[in-house]
Amino acid sequence: MEKKFEIGILVLIICFVVALAGCTSNNSSSSNTDDSNTSSSNTGNSDDVIVEVSYPGNWGGSASGTFGYRGLSGQGDRTINLGSLSGSLTVSTWTTDGSSGTMDLTIKRDGKVLGSQSNTYGSASLTVNL
Repeated sequence: MEKKFEIGILVLIICFVVALAGCTSNNSSSSNTDDSNTSSSNTGNSDDVIVEVSYPGNWGGSASGTFGYRGLSGQGDRTINLGSLSGSLTVSTWTTDGSSGTMDLTIKRDGKVLGSQSNTYGSASLTVNL
């Protein structure tokens, strides 16, 4: 019985690590360091969906839609390429540094703004149809 428990715990840990790796993966083919304070350029095809987050501190967020779920995080201004998506997309961001400063969130495709929100409460959320 004890071996089954140990195997179960091991499987649970492996699943957690795989899920965590999938949430923080970068769908872009360009190299990008997630721990830089500067804006990263992740532009690709004109059909790609681009998320821009502007906030001076640490932030987290999520992107979800018919493609599934993707966790987002960063520090400072970031540009994130979600790749070629279709259907509905919801992006939410929030501060993780205890501040409630202004956070700007923009979703673009082919240089066109699909949605934008600026909020002084330290969070922003948008839903767009692609």
